[in-house]
Amino acid sequence: MTIRRYVVLCCAVAATIAGSPPSGAATTGAVGTPLSCPTGVTAAMTKVDNYWIARNPGPKGVAWTTGAYFTGDMAASRTLSNPKYAGYAQNWAQASKFALKGGPTDTNANSQAVGQTYIELYQADPSHPATDIAQINQSVTAMINSTKVNDWWWIDALFMAMPDFAKLGVIENNPAYFAKMYAEFHNTKQGLWNPAIGLWWRDATFAGQNVYWSRGNGWVAAALARVLDVLPATDPHRAEYVQTLRQMAAALKAAQQPDGFWYVNLGDP
Repeated sequence: MTIRRYVVLCCAVAATIAGSPPSGAATTGAVGTPLSCPTGVTAAMTKVDNYWIARNPGPKGVAWTTGAYFTGDMAASRTLSNPKYAGYAQNWAQASKFALKGGPTDTNANSQAVGQTYIELYQADPSHPATDIAQINQSVTAMINSTKVNDWWWIDALFMAMPDFAKLGVIENNPAYFAKMYAEFHNTKQGLWNPAIGLWWRDATFAGQNVYWSRGNGWVAAALARVLDVLPATDPHRAEYVQTLRQMAAALKAAQQPDGFWYVNLGDP
């Protein structure tokens, strides 16, 4: 599951970086999928997702691991034009009753991860069943109505939750979703982003140390890519998201090893 998820998300990040305008240039809207991915990526996506589905014919549960997997499964369905993958997600979502782990009052970012796929399935269904996004929308709305901005205290949370706000904001045509998303993002960034390095600390226990968790920075890069894919060009914070992703891309490129991999701690062999 992990390998397949990263393959899909790497394409998403590459698409966003490649499609983003130069710094200072006007944006024209959401970035589309790339014309092509690097050689062999689509074959790897197909092989690994087919392997996973064959061995998990009836996926259950709504944990963050499942939610993260299905974001990749849906991306594979779009990228490869394979409806089987979206159908697999639909069957899982229906069996899960489009629910969050703790119900509609659950605002934990890990619990909100499944919401991304619920939203995409809702958008793909011409009838747009309101029940598909009822729980995730209620969860996000509760956060919008709260004055708290410290819910995303660990960087994984950006991937798990940010795209929900962006996608729902587009559906509801309500900038309050984007504003709250930025308030939470900004609070996380204030404590966990090192602009001098272009990387993120995992949480406050690592802040200020020379420890930059590889997978966690991958979560953030993928979060920004997924948000930028749908965020309106007029959003006042879009340029900051783009700039942050560009800084990360440069740092991650510099940290990549000759064999193509990254260290668990990006700067420590």
